Amino acid sequence: MRRASTLRILLLTAPLLPVACHGVSWPSERIVRSLRVLAVQAEPASVTPGQSSELSLLLVDGIDSPNDSIDGPDAGVNPNIDVAWFGACDNPPRNDPSKCLGQYAGWLDRISPVLADHSLSSTSAPFQVAQTFQYNAPENVLQNEVTVGGVTIHYGNSYVYFAACAGKLVPAAGLTDQLPVQCRDRSSNALLDQSRFVVGVTTLYAYDKILNHNPLFPVPRKCSGQSLAQCAMQQPPQYASAAPYSGKACSVDSDCYSGSGSSAASEEGGVPPVWACASNGASNGVCAPLVHPCTKNVPGSCGLYDVGVEVGVASFFLTGLDETLIFNPPKSLWIDCYANAGGWPDNPHYGFSAPPVSEFAGRNISKPADLDNYTAMEGCGYWQPPAQPTDQARVWAVIRDDRGGIAWLEKRFVVR
Repeated sequence: MRRASTLRILLLTAPLLPVACHGVSWPSERIVRSLRVLAVQAEPASVTPGQSSELSLLLVDGIDSPNDSIDGPDAGVNPNIDVAWFGACDNPPRNDPSKCLGQYAGWLDRISPVLADHSLSSTSAPFQVAQTFQYNAPENVLQNEVTVGGVTIHYGNSYVYFAACAGKLVPAAGLTDQLPVQCRDRSSNALLDQSRFVVGVTTLYAYDKILNHNPLFPVPRKCSGQSLAQCAMQQPPQYASAAPYSGKACSVDSDCYSGSGSSAASEEGGVPPVWACASNGASNGVCAPLVHPCTKNVPGSCGLYDVGVEVGVASFFLTGLDETLIFNPPKSLWIDCYANAGGWPDNPHYGFSAPPVSEFAGRNISKPADLDNYTAMEGCGYWQPPAQPTDQARVWAVIRDDRGGIAWLEKRFVVR
């Protein structure tokens, strides 16, 4: 942990010495080449009885992976996905969410053959077909208790199932031990396999005396007092890293030259990256670091790029209902990274080091905002570019905590 004193981009890209590609293991679970749900975020991260939380997916479609020589505009992200949510699974027996599956088949009895066409769900229903889900905590959700530091805290565990289909979701009759849905091709009606169909379940926590917040990303100091969207519109282009999924707009590479030589990546000991326009020939591109492809039959041609993430120190702490910080015990945070191209020579999974509470003693720190100038840095390890040139290389960094909090960032790369 250290006090922030300089501007940093949230995903740092510092080229290291080239290494040979031969013998490098590229774990497939970290390279997205199918429809994948990399994370599910609830906002807020925890609730109190009667409160609602909105769930959203980090949904990525890597079917057009640049590793496969395909450089289509949807490589990495596909918005044409059907998503369904199944709730009403609060404190199931033995805390086993599979005990809730039997009720879902009855919910679909009166639904049209294509779930996206039905009219039964609403923003308050336990079943919804939408990109996001509005979870509502029951008034009686707190059915468990735990003692922490001599204080009894009541809590509840809720589960929400989801299904995502790169086609059309349809009801599946007679399924009581799994989600009663199928994924079919929109044109042929053929069943689609697991590369185009993802199901899963996520956990939400409710408490009576504490709150959890999702991990926070610091905003560069030169953007203080502005929204992330406003910050992303500024020069130089590295400011755009403050806003997930945003970047400085461009149509040609020259739109990205301003300020590229002062990238904060150089502060980590690396060479500042040159920036280029990740446009794929379109007019609505975004500026991104330019890296060289890995030519596998040319030893020494592959560069490694350090992918790091900075989080606000407030991310480590729970708060009371009045937003007063609870320093002990701190939460555990860790980071997982994924890409739709290239590879990870090492496992891109690391834990953040929790800051020592003594660091804040006597500094009149009691609210999360009091920690705005404190950050912690961790990396995913080193990402290796693909052999195929592409404007569509993406890296996703997912930060999680041990109380269900989650946040993510996306970084684009131009490989030429």
